Amino acid sequence: ATINSLFEPNESSSLTRATNLSYSPDAQNILATIFSWNTQENLLSAVYQINNNTGSKTTIVTPRSDPCLNAGYADNGNIFYSMLNQELAYYLNCQDLNNIDSEVNFQSDIYVQKPGQAPINLTNTENISEFFIDVSSDNKFVLVADTNTYDGYWCNYALNFFFKDYSYWPFDCSYYLVNTETGELTQLFEMPYTFIPAYFAPDNTSLIGTNWPLPQVGLRSFVDTNLPYTATLNLATMQMTALTN
Repeated sequence: ATINSLFEPNESSSLTRATNLSYSPDAQNILATIFSWNTQENLLSAVYQINNNTGSKTTIVTPRSDPCLNAGYADNGNIFYSMLNQELAYYLNCQDLNNIDSEVNFQSDIYVQKPGQAPINLTNTENISEFFIDVSSDNKFVLVADTNTYDGYWCNYALNFFFKDYSYWPFDCSYYLVNTETGELTQLFEMPYTFIPAYFAPDNTSLIGTNWPLPQVGLRSFVDTNLPYTATLNLATMQMTALTN
């Protein structure tokens, strides 16, 4: 499959990236979240379903000015994604959205699209802007990061995720489990500050992610980004177990 820029050919040159890929349960399709941005810092995002055999694309979310868009399959075939309640033109950052405009309550919510059905707005939280990370293999929970300000710092999970640039610190985030039936959020308290979750473990008891050593607790500038390691985090005990050096 070829993914072209989401901008029209007559618009200024742009960069395009597929930031997240996930297989459908039958492995016949791949879900891809696509971002294009140009020199004017204008951004468009979309979600496509790509057939593995033919490369043909089906649009799940049409191109929109949305820095918080991110999608993935659940193991039952449902598609979950995070999306802004209204578009934000000329804005690349999915962070601290409630402080952008005092007259508009920008926020990102989680949506679910079941096979053959229209999307459903699963969450509607005024003070939390969910960014989709992963769906548990039992299809009961969606893992999200809250991209609003946390303890006076920025939650740059989305920027780090998209641009793979660790000048965007992926710390200072609050994480939640979203019930896939009710939309109820459960915050994951006591998560280690330097653990950045990426996936549910297959048995759903743990999260898999990356941990950065923090020589001096509380000092962001001392996080050693040269020595990350893969780890699991037990959801019941919040204890980490290193999987790599």
